[in-house]
Amino acid sequence: MDYKDIAKRKQPRQRSVEILLDEDLMTRRDDLFTQIRRHERSESLDGGDMASPLPGLRQQLLDLSDEMVEATVTFTFKSFPRKAWNDAVTRFEDGDGNLGEDFEVFIIAKSSVDPKLTAKQVRSMFTSKDWSAAEIDQLFDAAYRVNREVRNTLFTQAGISEILNSGLSSTTAQSEE
Repeated sequence: MDYKDIAKRKQPRQRSVEILLDEDLMTRRDDLFTQIRRHERSESLDGGDMASPLPGLRQQLLDLSDEMVEATVTFTFKSFPRKAWNDAVTRFEDGDGNLGEDFEVFIIAKSSVDPKLTAKQVRSMFTSKDWSAAEIDQLFDAAYRVNREVRNTLFTQAGISEILNSGLSSTTAQSEE
């Protein structure tokens, strides 16, 4: 295979992160988990002689999970060329090796593809009372990693087994496409 073939086939990397927009749903989920665990322990101790609230609680949890899916947005980021990355580092570095918040805003906006975010929109997320530092960090981490993280391609049987046995599931917060 020559370089032209490689260049034709090479696609930019993508990384997605999911963020739940309604934190009250997470609180309700945690409360239901607590109630379910409490009743499971109680039933195991008393032999389950009384009418169990567990089926109703489990159904509430299933119904809530549908609401949570509806209230979750997926942000997708795509890598950009190395020269543009280096230019951004040069532009935002303060001389002491620190990049700062302007760099984070730039990287999130530049890498975002779905939804496409402008620097102004990202900046408003940074200053909004509705976006936590953890959520902003998730966005920046995804944008940073899609551009800078080295990934191994595990095509061997052992590599695929490692992935399958690592505990990854479809509910992980971050995924690569």
